[in-house]
Amino acid sequence: MVRTKTKDLINELKAIIANYSEGLLSDFEDKLYEIHLSREEEIICELIFSLKDDFEYDELMFSIIHTIEDFEDSLYVSEILKTLPNSVYTSPRWMSIIFMRILNSGESLNSLVNQVLNLDEAQRVALKKLFEAMGNRDDEIKFKVLPILSLL
Repeated sequence: MVRTKTKDLINELKAIIANYSEGLLSDFEDKLYEIHLSREEEIICELIFSLKDDFEYDELMFSIIHTIEDFEDSLYVSEILKTLPNSVYTSPRWMSIIFMRILNSGESLNSLVNQVLNLDEAQRVALKKLFEAMGNRDDEIKFKVLPILSLL
């Protein structure tokens, strides 16, 4: 469970995102840095739900992803999988980006392969839909998602 102080920081970060203007960049970066310093693994799930597909500033969403990716691969992947199925429906664009990054990283991919069999039915369905949509965009991506789809 995320400590109260960290949860407050995450809520402040979400408020900055919801009311973002360019003058709030340093506030965003400061909050994200403080959250990162907590090193609480539960922040991964919390930060996943901070991602917004319609947010104007992709670089800030990538900052959140980079913070999440700073955790050890198997933990990072495990925590992302815990956000399924909701994350795929609330932010399909960013979840596609995150999973593409996982597919492109050998250690992260191995973690995904090892953990995908433990997903519940709702998680499997959500991940399958996401990967099918990703594969329909491009043959190179299809080649990458097919091995995981075969496990689902």
